[in-house]
Amino acid sequence: MAVTKNSIVVLHLNMKMGGVENQLLHWINYIQAKERFVLLLCKKEGEFLSRVTPNITVLEVGSYPRGRFDFLWFFQLRKAIRRIDPAIVFSLHADMHNYSVLLKKRSRKVFLSFPGFPIAGRAFLIYRFFWGKADLIVPVSKGMEKAFLDKWRISQIRT
Repeated sequence: MAVTKNSIVVLHLNMKMGGVENQLLHWINYIQAKERFVLLLCKKEGEFLSRVTPNITVLEVGSYPRGRFDFLWFFQLRKAIRRIDPAIVFSLHADMHNYSVLLKKRSRKVFLSFPGFPIAGRAFLIYRFFWGKADLIVPVSKGMEKAFLDKWRISQIRT
């Protein structure tokens, strides 16, 4: 499959065995007939990688971010995203949500998924600023939805 401008880039760490990775695998393999997916991984590794449908493009950034503000890694990611020029960037890992929002532009939507509870404390004010810039936030439970609406006052969510 050729990478095209209207692709959906799914950004994740790797395809090692886990609940999020299992759901991602089912999701992209189910929807891939209708959409052009690019699975952009920090490292092209993991048990689930062999189960990705062959017509889904799998690319690698080349390394893992060293935390939520690793600017050297951000420039590697930015280069990969510019090469693909997707319509949507869908981030599935908290360490990559802030970077995804920084890559947003008028012609590109950014979706963030939260399989667990986001960070709390004083640092959350910084994260709330970044996450509030996303086009869509996908909490995976009613508890997460309530936290985003009530506690953190972020409204662009869908469950």
